[in-house]
Amino acid sequence: MNLYIDNMTLIITASAVFAVLILLFLVIFFMRLKKAKTKETVKIDNNYIQSILEALGTKNNIESIKLDNKRLKVLVKDTKKLNQTLFNELDTPAFLVGKELKILVKYSPEVVLEGLNNIRNEEV
Repeated sequence: MNLYIDNMTLIITASAVFAVLILLFLVIFFMRLKKAKTKETVKIDNNYIQSILEALGTKNNIESIKLDNKRLKVLVKDTKKLNQTLFNELDTPAFLVGKELKILVKYSPEVVLEGLNNIRNEEV
């Protein structure tokens, strides 16, 4: 009888540990799934792109724009036209090296690049 109780205790303990591990796995899985979904829902609007353009001076102050990872590298004509205060208000870090401004766009830098290029290519 004692051997039977010990085996049952072992089976119950093993089942409980297994259930806890499965539950832990499910919690981690759903947390990661939720985190991945929140990253995708950030949307860049035209106001943000217009504000970036305003911080760069004007569209005529931009010589070229290229994308490097999540950084926009903007070659500007006149660094005095840049508005660092506006970059701070947008919570968008920007670093000037010579005449090249590196802008760290946290979400959808491709969309920002496309929007800036569209504005630059518009006829007045």
